[in-house]
Amino acid sequence: VDISGCELVRLRLTGATLRRVSITGSDMTAAELTQAKLDGVRLTESRVDGLSGLGPANRLVISGDQVLPLALGLFADLGIEIEASQD
Repeated sequence: VDISGCELVRLRLTGATLRRVSITGSDMTAAELTQAKLDGVRLTESRVDGLSGLGPANRLVISGDQVLPLALGLFADLGIEIEASQD
């Protein structure tokens, strides 16, 4: 399944199972993936700011420019806070 150029803000995929799905060039800001099973899902060129609920068993493919926004969502899920340095 290929999904391209869609507005998927706050999409709730809680508990969903997706296999070999490609979501490209879409806005997935604040999407919820708690307990979702993602196998071979591609999110390349999509906005992933605030994406939450990714579990360790999910197999995602992302592009390099998505690393930081996705990492910040993972940090939030893990309760990790980032503070500005005191310098």
